[in-house]
This record gives sequence, C-alpha cells and structure tokens, in this order.
Amino acid sequence: AHLKTGYAIMTDHKVADFKTDYIYSDPTTVTQGAWSLVTYTFKLDRPKTICLLVMNQKGSGAFLVDDAQLTTSNGGLQ
Repeated sequence: AHLKTGYAIMTDHKVADFKTDYIYSDPTTVTQGAWSLVTYTFKLDRPKTICLLVMNQKGSGAFLVDDAQLTTSNGGLQ
C-alpha cells in the first residue's frame, strides 16, 4: 500500500479549503503482511483544530492501523 500521513485544518467543523488545508507527507510504501512503522512530524504555527489523516492511494492495496500516537514537544501547552 502507498500511504500519506498528515492532517487537515478544520474551520467551523469542516475543511475550508481542500487545496490548502490538507497537509500531508510524500507517499510511504508499506509491504502487505509485514508490520511497518510510519511516522510524520509536523509543527503548528499557532493553535488550530485539526484532524489527523492516514490516506491510502487508490488501488494501492489495503492496510491496518494497529496503533497511533500523538505527542507534543511541550506537553500540549501553548
């Protein structure tokens, strides 16, 4: 499968601009039948409401997300 990880910026409970509010990585290829660690690091320039994304390119196969973790460098403090 070919995955892209990232986030979408939410405004009023929706993505306001589909061209600029989806921020994601280059594709990562993972092998079916094997465990793979996929990471994505990003920095928000100000407080924002976001939705985390894991996108699968059409026709590239299936994948299972077994565990996800979101950490901050400052404990989530502003």
